[in-house]
Amino acid sequence: MADVLLTNEALISGLYDGDSVDVNTDPITTTIVQGLTAVKEADKDKWVDGYLLYTITLTNEASFPLTNAVFYDTLDVTKIVLVANSVKINNVAAPYNYNYITGLLTVVLPDVAVSETMVITFQVEKI
Repeated sequence: MADVLLTNEALISGLYDGDSVDVNTDPITTTIVQGLTAVKEADKDKWVDGYLLYTITLTNEASFPLTNAVFYDTLDVTKIVLVANSVKINNVAAPYNYNYITGLLTVVLPDVAVSETMVITFQVEKI
């Protein structure tokens, strides 16, 4: 999927010292990245016991690889805690950092090539 360029500029019209004036901004261009998607799912709609498994599917159908990416997820520490050593990338144990006070889970991701899908999973348990 190709990236799309969005160019935009603004105009301000008014009176200056009794004369009508128009002031234009310089145009700016932003690249709209298409084709990078992330979907998060849980393995249960209603959680009674055991662990809850979160799955994040990251798909790169964009024009370039995704590099130097970091996954962040803040867990609600008043309700859940990360299950130690449960973080996996493509079903392989992955290094991570987890702050038990703030609930911030951080995972440095490997590069995601064009047309590649990466699956990040981790488990949580009730407090």
